[in-house]
Amino acid sequence: MEKEISYTFNSFQINFFYEGFDLKESDLNNFRQIILLITQGCDFFVQKHLSFVAVDHFIMNLNLVDDKTIQSLNRDYREKDKITDVLSFPLQENIRHEKYDAFGPAMEMGDLFVCYSVCQKQAKDFKISFRDEFIHLVIHGFLHLCGYDHEISLEEENIMVAFEQKIIAQVSHLKKSL
Repeated sequence: MEKEISYTFNSFQINFFYEGFDLKESDLNNFRQIILLITQGCDFFVQKHLSFVAVDHFIMNLNLVDDKTIQSLNRDYREKDKITDVLSFPLQENIRHEKYDAFGPAMEMGDLFVCYSVCQKQAKDFKISFRDEFIHLVIHGFLHLCGYDHEISLEEENIMVAFEQKIIAQVSHLKKSL
């Protein structure tokens, strides 16, 4: 059964899906807090950097998935038959370069898939919390949905990393108020 948590903050909405996971109530509460923080951080970014987009509302779908699902998506859509941490599937051509379709007051940005086990492993490897690694992966994927791509050039990578750091700093500031 597909399960969903949905949060909206000002002009940004995240629909969080976690099919196939039986999360304890404490885990769900943690994800609710994380999603709320990320929603606020993404709203901060769109208000500041995507204000030219003529919509009232941005929507991003976020999926927590297992190894098998992420590997299958990576193989089928990127021709890389391996497990990865996050995949982004934009529904817009390139929002940051004003190549998008907005047919109403809301814009569907696309879908993110975060692999639960890889996020756990990377958090341990980087000696940070699961929460911090999950936030980083979602912000990274969100920027891909906006049209940023670190694989194009070093200059683009620097731009994307700078925005990641700004959004994560905003989220960290918000986290202190919880």
